[in-house]
Amino acid sequence: MDFDGKGRRWVGSETEWPEEFSTPRDLHEDDFLCEVKRDNDADKDDVNVVLTNYGDAASLTADEVLEDFGRGVSLQDVEDAIGPAGHRRAAWLDDRTYRIHHDRAYKYPILDGSGDSRQYANPLTGTGLLRALRELRFNHSCFPDAPRRLIYITDLDPAFVHALAATASIHQTPVLKDAIHKHLESHTSIAVKIPSEGFLTFQLNLHLPFFLLRKAKPPDDPVGGINTKPRRRWTALPFLRLERSRFQDQESEGVWGIHDAHISVVVAGSHDLRYTAYGFVDTEIDGYLTDCEEEDLRFDRIAGGEIEADTPIWRARDYYLKIFEIRIDKVREEWEYLMHKLEPGVQQYMADHPFTVSCRSALAGERSAEMKEAFDWALQTMGLLRRLHGVLSDTVDAWASFSSPGEDIGYFQSSPAAPISQQARRSLRAVRTTFRELHGYQKRLALLIVSCSDFSETLNFHLKLEGKESADYHGVNSEVVLSLFYPVALVAAIFSVKPEAIPFDMNPKSFFLATLAAIIIAYTIRAVVQRLLASWPSLRRTVTAIWAVPLRGKVTDKPRGREGQDGLPPVASTRSRGRAADMELAREQGH
Repeated sequence: MDFDGKGRRWVGSETEWPEEFSTPRDLHEDDFLCEVKRDNDADKDDVNVVLTNYGDAASLTADEVLEDFGRGVSLQDVEDAIGPAGHRRAAWLDDRTYRIHHDRAYKYPILDGSGDSRQYANPLTGTGLLRALRELRFNHSCFPDAPRRLIYITDLDPAFVHALAATASIHQTPVLKDAIHKHLESHTSIAVKIPSEGFLTFQLNLHLPFFLLRKAKPPDDPVGGINTKPRRRWTALPFLRLERSRFQDQESEGVWGIHDAHISVVVAGSHDLRYTAYGFVDTEIDGYLTDCEEEDLRFDRIAGGEIEADTPIWRARDYYLKIFEIRIDKVREEWEYLMHKLEPGVQQYMADHPFTVSCRSALAGERSAEMKEAFDWALQTMGLLRRLHGVLSDTVDAWASFSSPGEDIGYFQSSPAAPISQQARRSLRAVRTTFRELHGYQKRLALLIVSCSDFSETLNFHLKLEGKESADYHGVNSEVVLSLFYPVALVAAIFSVKPEAIPFDMNPKSFFLATLAAIIIAYTIRAVVQRLLASWPSLRRTVTAIWAVPLRGKVTDKPRGREGQDGLPPVASTRSRGRAADMELAREQGH
């Protein structure tokens, strides 16, 4: 969107923020889909009722992933506070309403202060979150309205999935299902979703996968087959030299490894001031809420504790851009640290193992074993680098698609009906700067992959060369055995028979001469055979040509002109005569 420069007339675009989002509309946020459909599907678990497609084109994959993740825990368990649902505190909830006053000096209404908030005993358990979300969001007899709702959960588990699904409204359900699915599967998404028809709602998506490089103990597998958190991959890196000095981390336990990590933030609603923000984050990123001081819990946890909850950012797009700025900077920090540790380690290993042609170990066996070890290192390192590069490329590509002209970034341009704050514009510039740095890390990873590929090709060449040299060496040994020891053994066998069968006297001189003659015969036979094998193709062509000459002479020569008498061109006629000669030769050989 932009002004046309003539009379300040507004020019719209396909990605214009709809004016409906600035107009109050009635939306039944307290009609839970779970309760609406329960009567028709009484035989199903409440969450399975919600997981069935309702008014959207959700894939079967999402349904299957969510159902599999929640297996082993029921909504009744959450209601009765059984198991982790009753004691694991991993949710943070902030519900508040705004106050608006008008000032003639300003064109737009002013949102005043912190608004009115509901008080919760954060952090909440799955049961506590379920009870809080079941309270009326609007027109409650005891609590203020909650047009702005923030829900933050670390290490999303089945109990919290049940609590969210059981209290999702009709319009929230497809958004919630999509958000949980993308978080569990570590998808990448930077996008805005607005339906093309029907009741207009918005969904601002931010799903960022990345890696945490840490020295720690390998994580434990879930006990009892029940998921306690999203399944994230952990990869040990013992083959990389990540210690920057001899004395670094000598006292710490564990091994270097990378954790898959994921941040999901979705802001969805029907009005700039009426929305729900979901934040799902792994504990390896933000830590445990139970470790937070009471003062820390007064800060917005979706924002990583960098925004005071009592000084909220009210408008949906402004809030999304600020969260985007904070979270993508965290992702950048992790990529920066990973490259800081990984790049020197890879380069140093390749520098310590040049394997040039002029370099020769004292023992060929040691050199071959060392090269095989380096080749295995190169294969593991290339696999790791390609995996890292793939995830980072997906993130950079998602931003490139989002920020392209005419794409979703257009929804964040200011318009008379839907203004964007100066703070949001600064956040957008900060995000652009961060992605320029991420693009630089992407290029450095690509260069490392090329270097490792060249290194592995060099190693492969040297291994093949070593193999050829070894084969040649063993071939020479075999020739020595066959050409020297076999004649000696043959002569010894001859001399071991009865003297009457030998036409000459058996004495050392005759033994020596017989052995020498056998060696000469063996070498002569070997040389003749090798020469015949080497010259066999040309010899075969020569023999074939000699046999073909007399046969071709029997064929009557035809007049040669521009064309033969058979109407064929000279070349074709010659080929025909050659084929006839070959056939005649075959018949004669048959007789």
